[in-house]
Order: sequence, then structure tokens, then C-alpha cells
Amino acid sequence: MITVRKLMPDDFDAIWPMLEEMKHIDSKEQVEARFRMYCFKDEWFLLGAELNGKMIGYTAGQDYGTDFRSGDTHRECKMHDLFVFPEFRRQGAGKALVEAAKEWARSRSVRYFYWYASKGAIPFYEKLGVTGVENSHPDHPYFEVDFHA
Repeated sequence: MITVRKLMPDDFDAIWPMLEEMKHIDSKEQVEARFRMYCFKDEWFLLGAELNGKMIGYTAGQDYGTDFRSGDTHRECKMHDLFVFPEFRRQGAGKALVEAAKEWARSRSVRYFYWYASKGAIPFYEKLGVTGVENSHPDHPYFEVDFHA
């Protein structure tokens, strides 16, 4: 059974291979320092998916807080990362991670929960009931959930 839980500093070694597969990262030392710090930042979520005690996926995101001009009526949370090891995909980990991240955002009274994804991930998100839209990043459609809709 897949379980999702908050990540802690000791989980870094299990997360590092996922970060390497995603590429576009700083040195291991720099990322580890941020990871250890972000585990305790109230405005960040770092969640891991486990199967039989093995970390198979993770997600990370950030609540941007109260909007300067419109207050909490337009408060946003961005999911920066979502990754599941390829051999564990299509088993429910990605869905469980997205649902846990959405719940985290909802619990903070966020209005918009959004992310950008690769074109290859479009079918996955469509199965979750979310449709991406084109934007200034043509290879990464924009997805958004409006909790007040």
C-alpha cells in the first residue's frame, strides 16, 4: 500500500536519486542544505510516497502567502516538483502525492493551486480531472485548481 508522509531531513538520501533524474539541479551539497531547511519551513511542503517502506516518489511546493493587492482572495500555492520512479508509475503514487499536496494547500486557505508539467505528463493530469493550458513555456503546460470554483 502506498502511503504519503511529510519528508524529514533524514529522507534526503532517498530523495536525491529522484532529483538527479529530474536534472536542472545544483550540487548535491547545495540541494541537501536547502532540503534540510525546507523540511521545517511553514510555507513549503515536501511530501514523499512510500511503498513497502521504500521511497518511490515525492512532491515539493510552496504557499506564496497573501497576495499584495488582493489579499487572501487570490492566494496561490505552486507545486514545484512531482516525481515517481518510472518502475512505480501507474500504481497510484502520483495521484496520492497530488491529492496530499492539494490537501496541504486547502488547509492553508489557498485559492489557487497550480503547476507546470512536461507534455508527457498531460494524460496523467487529465486522468486527475485537470486540463493544462498553453503558456509562455510551450513545452510545459500550465495546470490550475481553483478551490473556490
